[in-house]
Amino acid sequence: MPQPNTFGERLNLAIEKLTSPQEDSLRTDLESRGLSATGRRSLVALSSGLPTASMLSDIIAGRTPGSRYHEPLAAALKVDKAWLAGDDHCAPDWQLTPLAAWERWAARIEEQWLKLAGRQASLQEDSVSEIRVAPAQEQRIARLLGLPLGHVDLGRLASCRFATCDFGVVVRFSVQMGLTGPAHPEHLQAGQVIARIVEERVELALKTVRRRYSRFMLPPKLFQAARLALSGLKAQRSHQAKEVQTVDDCLEMLWRQQLLRAGQPKRSAPETFCRETGRGAWTPLNRILARYPEDDDYAQHYDTSH
Repeated sequence: MPQPNTFGERLNLAIEKLTSPQEDSLRTDLESRGLSATGRRSLVALSSGLPTASMLSDIIAGRTPGSRYHEPLAAALKVDKAWLAGDDHCAPDWQLTPLAAWERWAARIEEQWLKLAGRQASLQEDSVSEIRVAPAQEQRIARLLGLPLGHVDLGRLASCRFATCDFGVVVRFSVQMGLTGPAHPEHLQAGQVIARIVEERVELALKTVRRRYSRFMLPPKLFQAARLALSGLKAQRSHQAKEVQTVDDCLEMLWRQQLLRAGQPKRSAPETFCRETGRGAWTPLNRILARYPEDDDYAQHYDTSH
């Protein structure tokens, strides 16, 4: 099917995509003003302030621009005025694939939640199933939606894992935060089903990869031996008044790998780790790695010598 390009073509398509609930809403609004419409085009025309349905037909056919009615037409049809004018970045949900529409909607909900929660979006280092959030955030959402504490979707909503939530709960969550409810929920729900399948497959692939690379991580006894060696090196460097950050970074990487190998969620840093490194919490991985940019000469030497 060819993509609509002109304003009239897009307007006509948006009218065709009107849902029954949308039509009912427009009709109720007209009746409250003492007006009535016999057909869909008449309904859209009157709701948008056009004098007649024939004028709407003229706009669709390109016989008249009707510029003054573009904004009310877009509002009545629940589409972006910019999309009617040709901007595909503002395409309505039904113009996108279900997955693309879902991902865009989910991103809007995440942005709104992070804004209300006072948190900045950040990359998660753990798997999707291991993401943890503060209990206070779950309690806040429970009050917002009237859900009981312990409801399975509270943690998922707080960590923005919307694909794993009940669709109706996600809709309520978005509306309670001030977003407009979806005009084509069935399209978004189809996208959520696809997103959930993708997420499950990605998680399965990650678990397979973890099993494979865990063989290259130190088993517990070697981990303990490495810690003792590094602790001794740290004591020696401290006695010699030399910097110990490199040793502490190495210890932290080993601790992270050990927890990952054991399949334990990385929550607060273990007390033993804090004592060994003098650090009260985990250091962001990107900050540690930034201290040790790859040495090209060493990498080339390693590749040629092995």
